[in-house]
Amino acid sequence: MAENPTKYSVDRKALEKRVLWKMDTRILPTLLTVYYLSSPDRINMRNGLIAGLDADLNLKTTELYTAISVFFLTCVLCEVPSNAVLKKFKANRWLGFLMFSWALVTIVTGFTRNYAQLIAVRLMLGLFGGGFVPGIVGV
Repeated sequence: MAENPTKYSVDRKALEKRVLWKMDTRILPTLLTVYYLSSPDRINMRNGLIAGLDADLNLKTTELYTAISVFFLTCVLCEVPSNAVLKKFKANRWLGFLMFSWALVTIVTGFTRNYAQLIAVRLMLGLFGGGFVPGIVGV
């Protein structure tokens, strides 16, 4: 006894619309929150100046601006390679790794005691932060 094949047909457009709506309401708020929380990396150095960061770490003006610039340099340089890695691994694993690493380095930032440590931390923040934004856009 053959069943009617149209009895169980699925409206693909309606199904795709429902799936996209679920993704937009569940994934997008999380990504926006993480992006919002990662944005202070771009401006916190200037806030640190007001709080006395340069005096605490004995920084010269050129060293301070070098630390600010290093972050943006690594952000720009790591965008394309990070997207290449994103194509090799699953997005949830790569973006999760980037977010976890970024959070860990952000915590370590509070323990810097000299210029070399500050540069190392800012390089790593740029490394992990630079791959995140193009990664969420490219997914």
